Amino acid sequence: MINFGKFLYRNRDKIPIPFFVIMLFFSNPSFKGFLLIPLLFLGEFLRIYSLMYVGELTRAKEINANFLVTGGPYSYVRNPIYLGNFFIALFFVIFYNPPIIFYLLFFILFFVQYYFIILEEEKFLEEKFGEEYKEYKRKTFRFIPKFPSYEKKTKRLYNLKEVLRFEKSTLILILFLIFVGVLLKYIK
Repeated sequence: MINFGKFLYRNRDKIPIPFFVIMLFFSNPSFKGFLLIPLLFLGEFLRIYSLMYVGELTRAKEINANFLVTGGPYSYVRNPIYLGNFFIALFFVIFYNPPIIFYLLFFILFFVQYYFIILEEEKFLEEKFGEEYKEYKRKTFRFIPKFPSYEKKTKRLYNLKEVLRFEKSTLILILFLIFVGVLLKYIK
């Protein structure tokens, strides 16, 4: 039997594609969406900052961890990369300006997908790191930053140059989606 959380984790980069393709057909891109470009920058900043602590392990198709990451953005929130993904995707939904139903679908699909992925990751981390993870989990939230930050912080392992290499495909996708939106604006 297929484990739903593991399936979503393994395919997390492909699952949003049908939604965004369908949304494109109903979109009416608006340059007013560029007023919310700070959402895009915030999302990508969170991803890059997070990758300085976890590296390219986040690109893996199977859940794995050599040690529990609790430094940097992880000292405030347990899922900063997913939070970054949310801000980036939300920017594009607003930029593409689809009918209102797509906003509702976006929120539902995003949170259902990541809910099951996070449950699977938490199960793995709890099994692997036991009480250390349980303590971390008690002192940080999944998506909402908690202040003060978690006190037992791991160190940053990667520099910006390495992280940009890990993040290259995401940055290319962001530029491509902006290009498509601008192109659609002039075609429609």
